[in-house]
Amino acid sequence: MENQSNCTAGILPQAGSDFENIGVMCMLSVFSVMGTFGNGLVIYVYSKKRDKLTSNVFIMGLALTDFTTSLLIMPYTVVFTFLEEKVLFDIPCKIFYFLVTSNVPLSAFIMVAIAVDRYLCICHPFLHLLTVPRAKIILLLQLVFAGILGLITALMHSVYALPEELLDLDLEYPYHKNISFAECESVYTGTCKHTSRVFSVEFNLFYQKVYSSFFLISLLLVFTLYIMIYRYVTSRRAKRQKQKNAKQFSTTMVQTEASQIDNSKDIHDHPHPTKVEVNENGVSTTLLPPDHQEEQVRRQRKSVREKRDHNALANIKTALMLFVVAVVFVIAYLPPWLMALMVVQYVKFVFYSYFVYNVVNPFIYAFMNPTFRTDLTKVFGKCFKKK
Repeated sequence: MENQSNCTAGILPQAGSDFENIGVMCMLSVFSVMGTFGNGLVIYVYSKKRDKLTSNVFIMGLALTDFTTSLLIMPYTVVFTFLEEKVLFDIPCKIFYFLVTSNVPLSAFIMVAIAVDRYLCICHPFLHLLTVPRAKIILLLQLVFAGILGLITALMHSVYALPEELLDLDLEYPYHKNISFAECESVYTGTCKHTSRVFSVEFNLFYQKVYSSFFLISLLLVFTLYIMIYRYVTSRRAKRQKQKNAKQFSTTMVQTEASQIDNSKDIHDHPHPTKVEVNENGVSTTLLPPDHQEEQVRRQRKSVREKRDHNALANIKTALMLFVVAVVFVIAYLPPWLMALMVVQYVKFVFYSYFVYNVVNPFIYAFMNPTFRTDLTKVFGKCFKKK
């Protein structure tokens, strides 16, 4: 531990009042229980899915991150808040800052990966750039990089031995009134704070700016990708509506023409059924009656088209759900990010409310994903049957 014997003021930031600390501990305790249970259900449901999709891989990664945060980091933060960051050894201090500061960028990185995945699935569905094995590799690389960031932050913190109290002395001198003054008392406590033993002060300041910039960069990337997805979907929908209107007009003209041909053939007593088709360019063509094989091909094409439209709609719904997750992430992390940059005033209860992000994701899935609700119903149904 480092010793500092001089009596100085304003070295440590205010840890917050007892009322604030109690509020933070109660809030995080509730979040911990809800987050552990909710994310545990998400992990169980998605681990049972047979269809291996990249979106499921990233949702599982996000759920594992939230589960770890709820099970370990939140209780750790409750203990540190109760102790007011006063610990005897370096290891608990460094572990705390490693967990906290690696968790935040990891969630941001996964948000970016999810946005990229949705963009490729919706806007470029035939490229197949992002496969399930590649998605797992990306998650692993993000985990390693976030761990490096957390390790650097952990090395920037250490346990200090700082004076805690002041001893007031009242002395009487001859021919003078009582004189009161304060003198430093030799009472020390271990406090987990910034240190420059490993890295210089300049590097600490530089790293804080770099670390804070990851949130802004991730935010810009996520919203840029979702805006591109929105523009693509709206333009494609407008194009398909235009083609649909053109086909309806062409079909009406073809039906009229076919009716005239049938009437003419009826007059000449040569009934001969015909089939009329409209191709993609809107050109009508009169063909001979289709045989069984042609009818089967037509049905297969229709089935493929319907399946493609169904998959596109499912991708859009998944993108919408994950966009809501990204919006909640920004809402949760923006206030503490601004407080860390000292743009707004530090309020401890508001600062630690960013943990709500690790709790609400299961509720978003349950509200916006009917398949997830069905899977949850099956899970609870099996539990009640066993009882």
